[in-house]
Amino acid sequence: MNRTQRVAAACIGVSTVAVAMTGVAMAATDGANTIHACAAKSGGALRMSGHCTSQEHGVTWNVTGPRGPKGQRGPRGARGATGKPGAPGQPGQPGLSGYTEVQNSFGDDSTVDSGEVTDTVHCPAGTDVVGGGFQNLDGTAIDVRTDGPTDVTDGTQGWQLVYETSENWRVVVTAYCITAPSAG
Repeated sequence: MNRTQRVAAACIGVSTVAVAMTGVAMAATDGANTIHACAAKSGGALRMSGHCTSQEHGVTWNVTGPRGPKGQRGPRGARGATGKPGAPGQPGQPGLSGYTEVQNSFGDDSTVDSGEVTDTVHCPAGTDVVGGGFQNLDGTAIDVRTDGPTDVTDGTQGWQLVYETSENWRVVVTAYCITAPSAG
């Protein structure tokens, strides 16, 4: 036999053994994911087969074992890249325009008797009060009872300040209201 014939014969032999082993492995499973084998009683040599001799005992195991317990939570991953900017939102409602501030100072250089005092700033007709407040110009102690919007008897709106003085002092207070054109 020449060299080429020997190489060809060796290749055919290896292929035949590989095909035979595949057949044995296929025969050693029952199609239900169970593997059957035979272990020699003396020495423990293992051979894949579904039929054991009297010198062997049968061994079976699953192709896939039972599910293991849940593992521990892994470490937190790295922060992802910043996403793309979102689509522009809808345009907002128009802002406040045409607002005015109306103020009025109450009091003079004369002494005010102690007791409750009510000062009201009248806002222009056709406007709504959107804010207001007061400023105590001379620092005299006053106890503020009311500081907020009010309806005035002539049908307009205004800002009312009700305060009390405990002594006869000169009191000068500026009350103001911020108005905007009426919506209706």
